[in-house]
Parts: sequence; C-alpha cells; structure tokens
Amino acid sequence: MRRGVGPRAVPARMADAVLASLGVEAAWLLGVGRGGRALLTPGEVGRLLAPGMFLVLSMRAALSGRGARLTGPCLMMAGVAHLVDLRGRRRA
Repeated sequence: MRRGVGPRAVPARMADAVLASLGVEAAWLLGVGRGGRALLTPGEVGRLLAPGMFLVLSMRAALSGRGARLTGPCLMMAGVAHLVDLRGRRRA
C-alpha cells in the first residue's frame, strides 16, 4: 500500500486541515485580515494557539501510527504551553 493512502490517512489529513486552520487563525490574529493592524502581539498569538497546535500534532502522530515516541512529547509540550498561557493570562 502506498504511503498516505489507507484507513489511517483520512484522519491524519483531517488533523492537517485543523493545523492549516490554526495557521489561518494566527495570520488573522496578527492582522493580515485587518489591513495590517495586529489584533494581538506575536507572543500572545503563540501562547493562545500553541497548546491546541501541540494537541493536534499529538493526535496526528497517534492517528498516523507514530506511537509514543512522538505522541508523548507532543502531549507534554501541550501541557507546558498551556501552563505558559495560563501564567501569561494571570499576569495580564
């Protein structure tokens, strides 16, 4: 069977679509969709989107059969990014 084809390919491609939508959201929040006026700073956008990005990456790794070698670190980074986001919100 060719790579990227089969029962695991469709959910992994769905995760790719979610990652692409996160990229579009980041561009919009940085002001690309508002005539160049940034809605948030790049640091705020990173803190806002990083936890979800790492969760989707871990989901993609699990769905594509990468196992714990990639899924575990992505989940760990999602937790760290979430804590960084909470700390930033607490300071604001």
